[in-house]
Amino acid sequence: TNLSGTYDEDLNITLTSPVVDLSGARAATLSFWYTLETSDGEGAVLEFLDADDEASKLAETSPFIPEDDWTRLEFDLTEIEDNGPSVVGKRVLLRFRFLTDGNPDGNGSGFYLDDVLIER
Repeated sequence: TNLSGTYDEDLNITLTSPVVDLSGARAATLSFWYTLETSDGEGAVLEFLDADDEASKLAETSPFIPEDDWTRLEFDLTEIEDNGPSVVGKRVLLRFRFLTDGNPDGNGSGFYLDDVLIER
């Protein structure tokens, strides 16, 4: 998104990681920092894809909460959110997705991401 202005309408922007091989792991944690300034009904999520079949989504987080300040999120990859599936033991892709609607009212600076880390 635009550091010096607002984002456009009707966006569906993704950022996808290289393959993350968790096939030998017993546990893993994902953490990152983000900031998100959007209007209602817009936002960002994290999707976990099967690295061997990108069309197969293994899990998805709840939408991130809009935050004007940098905020750290952490996920236990043995259970994505409450009672979610595990991606530990699999080869995955992390896909961050930013979605906006067609209304230009209230558009903010958008979605920014930093310091993505997976610890095994």
